[in-house]
Amino acid sequence: MRTQLIAMEVSLQETPDQLHKAVCKGSIPLRSDALCLHIEDELSVYGVPLRWAITSVDQATQRAHVEAVVTLLD
Repeated sequence: MRTQLIAMEVSLQETPDQLHKAVCKGSIPLRSDALCLHIEDELSVYGVPLRWAITSVDQATQRAHVEAVVTLLD
């Protein structure tokens, strides 16, 4: 088993095609629980997330910078 540090960006906005029930134009902010699930889903591509943190937010682009430690199974 190995660990790896991952740095990535995720959007803080949800587009209408990503919404399950709402119908609206433009994009809306992700709820905090939806954002957590989105981040964990993105991290699962790299391995099993052990811990992660949003280290900064770019207000202009509405993107969050995330750093995480994931476990890679050999």
